[in-house]
Amino acid sequence: MAKRGISRRQAEQYIQQGRVHVNGCVILTPIFFASSHDLITIDKHPIERPPLKIWSFYKKVGLITSHRDPQGRPTVFDFVKKKIDIDHVLSVGRLDINSEGLLLLSNDPSFVHEAEHAKNKWPRVYRVRFLGPVEPLLTLKSPLSIHGIIYHIKIVDAQKTDGANHWATVELHEGKNREIRKIFEFLKLRVNRLIRIQYGPYELGHLKPGELRQERQPTNEI
Repeated sequence: MAKRGISRRQAEQYIQQGRVHVNGCVILTPIFFASSHDLITIDKHPIERPPLKIWSFYKKVGLITSHRDPQGRPTVFDFVKKKIDIDHVLSVGRLDINSEGLLLLSNDPSFVHEAEHAKNKWPRVYRVRFLGPVEPLLTLKSPLSIHGIIYHIKIVDAQKTDGANHWATVELHEGKNREIRKIFEFLKLRVNRLIRIQYGPYELGHLKPGELRQERQPTNEI
């Protein structure tokens, strides 16, 4: 039912109320395995799984990756719903308010769950602008323990420029909170711009801030 755009909480309520049938039999527990060939109905009305849709979105700095914000700040979903006509849109992971770049969106909770799962080892690649010397990144060994938390990070490159700011490309395979910023802070480097340029097989490409692009389903199974 979740694959058909119904929230898990709502699905559990329907099941407890005896309103859900699979192949004509009432289901009274949410722990029930149904295949794509089974006929699932709510109040005797069949529910259809909408076709999988995936979008790449260039999240701008200042947008909250949330459906609602208690402080009334603008959210990603307020922004994209002006561009796409769909009731159920979820993000694959998050980008914090001060980060920008590629944010994957989808109408399929199963795709979102699988794309986020560490077992699939989808790379998450970022361009990082920072203040401070480049050398700590060149000698960084992964995994790294900070306050008892283990972080895995790959420094793809670190480029020294003529100015005060330098650039690095880093790769992650997990989604820990503010992971890159915490690692750079630990190395006494100050991040002042963070751009995600890749998530799994999807790349930011030529998207500009605020732009949205519909994508194809990945050819590899996840």
